[in-house]
Amino acid sequence: MTAPDDPQPRYDPPRDEVYIAFAEAMGAWSDLETQTVLLFGQLAGITDVNIAWAIFHSAGGGRAQRDMILAVARLRLGEVTRASVEDVVQKRLGKAAGKRNRMVHGIWNKTTCVEDDGAKTWELFREFSAPTEPLGFVPDNDRAVKELREKGIRFYLDDLRAVREEYRRLRRDMMALQGELLRALGPKIVG
Repeated sequence: MTAPDDPQPRYDPPRDEVYIAFAEAMGAWSDLETQTVLLFGQLAGITDVNIAWAIFHSAGGGRAQRDMILAVARLRLGEVTRASVEDVVQKRLGKAAGKRNRMVHGIWNKTTCVEDDGAKTWELFREFSAPTEPLGFVPDNDRAVKELREKGIRFYLDDLRAVREEYRRLRRDMMALQGELLRALGPKIVG
């Protein structure tokens, strides 16, 4: 417990900014997930979004859902268009889902930083709590911290914002792919 004359260190960046960045990343994931349902419905020829949603979510986890999309794409699309779907769904969405899972199934943690004047600050971050490290990792140098960030295990404010933008870009790319699919799957006018 902190003594009354020893105030708690302040958070730098402010704690609320980190919480908001986390919430924005999760909001961007939710939008991406909705777009994924729309992609599935479009590929499967399901025009009622509620039915597409029910079928898609009955598959269970993300990997099974991505497999459903790929299976329908194999049945309905030519090789070039199918390759675009595979890139977005299998590679990019799969990677994004892994990052989302590590963020959601993580813990809040903080590091103590000592400024030049001796003042202490805390830096808040989100970290995947692996079965072998349920209370988080304890890196012993800056390089180890960098590796945790690069592997998508530890998320600081900048990392959370980058994830949010990654999800937004992927959603935009998925929407563009759906335009491509309209041309590939749409009715052909014969004159």
